[in-house]
Amino acid sequence: MAASLVLLDLLGWWRDTRGSWYELHLDTPATSLSVTTTRPDGGSRHTNALIKLDASDGSIIRWGTNFVLGTSRQPDGTLPLSIEWVRVDGRGRRPFVWERGPRHSRRVSLSKALLIIVATQGRQGRS
Repeated sequence: MAASLVLLDLLGWWRDTRGSWYELHLDTPATSLSVTTTRPDGGSRHTNALIKLDASDGSIIRWGTNFVLGTSRQPDGTLPLSIEWVRVDGRGRRPFVWERGPRHSRRVSLSKALLIIVATQGRQGRS
């Protein structure tokens, strides 16, 4: 459950340095996030389970196959306002940086996520 809380921290809107927006939604089960990407030209794409917990570890979060989350909570426990995605192979230039978007959209996403988790746990209890 602790690893899922890290995924919950990522829910909502993020913007990269090139002007693209990313809306992150929690999947069921709560081990991945689907991403709707909107480019500066207005083009949009939805990708299911694009961000996932690493199956071998559970504490590493992967974006696709080439990047891992290189940011964690602040020392005081607060959520970062920006995150860095680092290439797995060490190649490439700088990390890919996302900055937090509007806070109200994160609250809406978090409410939806909590409903999904409660529903999922209810189903598991009936199995």
